[in-house]
Amino acid sequence: MTSRPVALARTSASHPLQIGTVTLANPTGPAGRIGLTLCPGKVQRDAASGAWRRDLADDLAAIAHWSDGATVTIVTLLRPDEITALQISGLGDAVCARGWRWLHLPIDDGGVPDVAFDAAWPRHRDELCRSLAGGGALLVHCKGGLGRTGIVAVMILVASGFEASAALALARRARAGAVENGGQEAFVRSLRPP
Repeated sequence: MTSRPVALARTSASHPLQIGTVTLANPTGPAGRIGLTLCPGKVQRDAASGAWRRDLADDLAAIAHWSDGATVTIVTLLRPDEITALQISGLGDAVCARGWRWLHLPIDDGGVPDVAFDAAWPRHRDELCRSLAGGGALLVHCKGGLGRTGIVAVMILVASGFEASAALALARRARAGAVENGGQEAFVRSLRPP
């Protein structure tokens, strides 16, 4: 009887955090940026992309480097049960300990914003757009950094004045595969600038 080789989990050291970035020019100050990435610090044995054993501290250090000293806001789109399953229950505290802002706006995996998200979004949208216009660094993530992450990146871009198709193209240029399925794409294409 032969045994199957055991696949090694990918770590923050073997697979440093990749942050797809949309940079918005600012003629009067530093450029704002939106980063799209997978879940920092996630531990996941059964991911479709393979096993992960990331280190939260290492991933937050990578985000600090990416931000280049800008004010950082991290937008987490995971449901509470996903936060527990991915073993990142301390994410919000770790983000705040760095003096950054943490927003938790859950969206179902594979889905689009629901009524609860819609109720919370207006008060956060304007704040995120102001931060971006002031040269802030907004990092958006879900589990894999594609579907939900892409949706919210497009929502921020549309709220900043981009047409939906242009915003979707920017998000996909920054992170290939952003906005994963037809329902998500239909949702973002229906968005209109304020």
